[in-house]
Amino acid sequence: MSTAEENTKIVKKAAAALLSGDFEGFFADFAEDVEIHEPASLPYGGIYKGLAEAKRCTLAVFSSFENASVQVVEHIASNDSVILHAILSGVGRKTGKPFSVPVMEKYQFENGKIKMLQPFYFDTAYLREVIG
Repeated sequence: MSTAEENTKIVKKAAAALLSGDFEGFFADFAEDVEIHEPASLPYGGIYKGLAEAKRCTLAVFSSFENASVQVVEHIASNDSVILHAILSGVGRKTGKPFSVPVMEKYQFENGKIKMLQPFYFDTAYLREVIG
């Protein structure tokens, strides 16, 4: 199995864990010094460094929504990067507004661990409105 295939398998496993509510399983293959880069225009935006901060970030993201779901469209992998293309849907917790937005997440690997995660939302202004 190639490095790209192995890394894709890790991303698929992480996504499945998160979607099933296994928060710790989601982070099983993250490096201790992982970084998550969320868009600064969103309420939970910023750069989160380290596993503890990555967990705090993920809680902040998912606490903004109710009934959040992710429909995976495809994975694109090359060497030490995997791009997850998905549709994020749910309801804004504060506003009650339903939403559905395309998202691409770049997972960067180092030594078989997720070293960096950076989501790219199709429309952050729309998400800000939904989040409230």
